[in-house]
Amino acid sequence: MQRKKTLCRRGLLWLTLGVLLVAGCGPRRDAHPGILRYNIHGGLTSLDPAFASTLNNMLVSQALFTTLVGVDTALGVVPRLAHWWDVRDSGRTYVFHLRRDAFFHDDGCFAGERGRRITASDVVYSLRRLMDSATASPGAWLFRDRVVASPGGSYRDGFQAPDDTTVIIRLVRPFGPFLGMLALPYCGIVPPEAVERYGRDGFGRHPVGSGPFRFHYWAPGKALSLLRHPHYFRKNGKDALPYLEGLFFSFIDNPESEFLAFLSGRIDVLAGAQKALTDFFLTPGGAIKPALRTQYRWQRAPFLNTEYLGILQDTALLPAGHPLRNRSFRKALSFAIDRGKMLRYLRRNVGTPGRQGITPPGLLSGTPGYTYHRDSARYYLRQAFREGVRKMPLDIATTGGYLDLCLFVARSWQQLGIPTRVTVRPAAAHRQRMLQGELPIFRASWIADYPDAESYLSLFYSGNIPPHGPNYTRFQSPYYDSLYRAALSMTSRAGRTAAYRAMEAHLRERVPFVVLYYDETLRIFRRDISGLAAHPMGWIDWARIQKRAPHF
Repeated sequence: MQRKKTLCRRGLLWLTLGVLLVAGCGPRRDAHPGILRYNIHGGLTSLDPAFASTLNNMLVSQALFTTLVGVDTALGVVPRLAHWWDVRDSGRTYVFHLRRDAFFHDDGCFAGERGRRITASDVVYSLRRLMDSATASPGAWLFRDRVVASPGGSYRDGFQAPDDTTVIIRLVRPFGPFLGMLALPYCGIVPPEAVERYGRDGFGRHPVGSGPFRFHYWAPGKALSLLRHPHYFRKNGKDALPYLEGLFFSFIDNPESEFLAFLSGRIDVLAGAQKALTDFFLTPGGAIKPALRTQYRWQRAPFLNTEYLGILQDTALLPAGHPLRNRSFRKALSFAIDRGKMLRYLRRNVGTPGRQGITPPGLLSGTPGYTYHRDSARYYLRQAFREGVRKMPLDIATTGGYLDLCLFVARSWQQLGIPTRVTVRPAAAHRQRMLQGELPIFRASWIADYPDAESYLSLFYSGNIPPHGPNYTRFQSPYYDSLYRAALSMTSRAGRTAAYRAMEAHLRERVPFVVLYYDETLRIFRRDISGLAAHPMGWIDWARIQKRAPHF
């Protein structure tokens, strides 16, 4: 009976969607053609860039704040507040030269309520604030043990402003990816006056920045409204940016409600690869359905996110005789999964099969990995039995959103003769048990923190075993650690790449994880929207988006 009710509800939903789709074929009247309406799943925790620890917070932070440098869609570092820079002392000192036409948003914290020009002291204040224990920013890891610290724990010597347009950052030792890290939303520049006026918590609800849009209104969990910053410094040729008059963010979590809001014109963009979205809009091959192409644009592009299964490597946490302690057994698991089939049936080919290392091809291509090969899986399983492995049930730990993927993997291993089940837990409980090393096999994902393979390879450095970092598999290898430490100090990209490839080859042999797929961004949006470029980091350049008024 319950199944019949579910089917009826689904049938009603698709009927409603179909009616709305047909009804939407005519001209759509938009009361606010200059406002882009964008839905965010999961809400926001703060509007303060120091707390931009989630992709949602990052997206909004990039609309409100500006960083010293940016990262373009080709993952190159480009000027923002700093219009040029130079690197000295063999990579230990960075000197940034600021532009003179960047202004903070108009706000009551300034004299006359007019935003003032940004100076080097604002940059130094913002970066020191990020490291201040009183701020308690989750982004403090960016500079800890990298930027020179002063006695007492301050960063007076590490961040300096000798004049209004010069910022100097001193590192403890060279760190190749450092420049790209400064583009992270954590490093958004804030005015001291606003932080002092509104306080640590208040600034997160009433932000003042210098980004393309300024704060207007926020009702947490309901709506966020931003308006155009009229004194934004960037231009596109002769065009002043941003093009839009404003951004309106809604926070609809239910996929069915989001579909209805999109088809009825209440939001302009659908983002994500939820199965209902892909089934409705995409062909089995992953293209937008022909009947929908006259109404909608679609966007698929690589996204620096690796979905994988972590395999616990700490033998002290695995019982004696556990098959996961055996390397041949872990290789059998890796060869047994048809990742291409998994993506075709579960994600309509949104994503790239995980046939290389942990680092996505967009950052490091051609690294060794595992492809689907049943004979190889059987060979290594027999080898594991010869080495004394006994059959023992496996348990894949996951959260509800990835149940279908983990069931696919479980069936693949069952077909190999390995009894496997899937256990679903709430996200918080799953993460806590993963941190404590209580899950022998766990589903995880990793989005690049910055555009360098080191962001992924840090997952297996022994110095990052929890609670000190994200090495959730508790992998340990002196050889790997030596390569990792050597790569960090290399300023030559070619040298770092060679070290990264050697690290990936070592991981393939040791098998502390099983890559499932490398993610892609998927967006469906109306044809009156342009300039919404795909970014490998999942970021959005809000300033370049345009929304044409409809013609009647």
